[in-house]
Amino acid sequence: MHLTLLVTAFAAGILHVCFGPDHYVPLIALSKSRGWKAAQTAWITLLCGLAHLLFAVFAGWVGLRLGFSLQKFRVFNAGLEFWASSSLMVFGFVYLIYGLQQGFKRTWAPVISKMPFPYFAWIAFLILTIGPCEPLIPFFVIPALGHHWGAAIAASLSFSAATLVAMLSMVLIPLYGMSAFREIRLGRYAHAFAGAAMMFVGFGCLFFGW
Repeated sequence: MHLTLLVTAFAAGILHVCFGPDHYVPLIALSKSRGWKAAQTAWITLLCGLAHLLFAVFAGWVGLRLGFSLQKFRVFNAGLEFWASSSLMVFGFVYLIYGLQQGFKRTWAPVISKMPFPYFAWIAFLILTIGPCEPLIPFFVIPALGHHWGAAIAASLSFSAATLVAMLSMVLIPLYGMSAFREIRLGRYAHAFAGAAMMFVGFGCLFFGW
């Protein structure tokens, strides 16, 4: 039973990232537009993923202590999803305006970030942190409700490992693909394209439940 639970949690972790563009599109957009190196992008992605998962586990633990039912967890996650999606959409819109201003400047040079954790990464970090990790909740809460804490922790770790692997893959592979094709150059409008991508994903998450 535990093996089935672990495999199911691992598969759910991969699928929830692949079908959740808010887990990787903001990081791809910022990495491409801000000139992050591959290693820098990788560890920023890992930190954002860890914060996303740890917040979900912490919220689940607090909910259990408060006696939340699964229905209350769903309501709580819906509230978090609203704020995270709205924040991503607004941030994308603001970044789009910023990008258009940069693009229309007479003098322009590509941005190469030298900061280990750029300030724009902190915004993505905060948005991903408060974004709900709803698929993780059943794997943690249901075993915990039966006082099977070992199963709850093991399933959470399996789900978390899959999530981090999937996030790294979904961020780094497209970036590698874009770098392999020289013709994919966004130039002076890189920031505008990045902002539009984030705004689009935030809009989709808010109104279509991506």
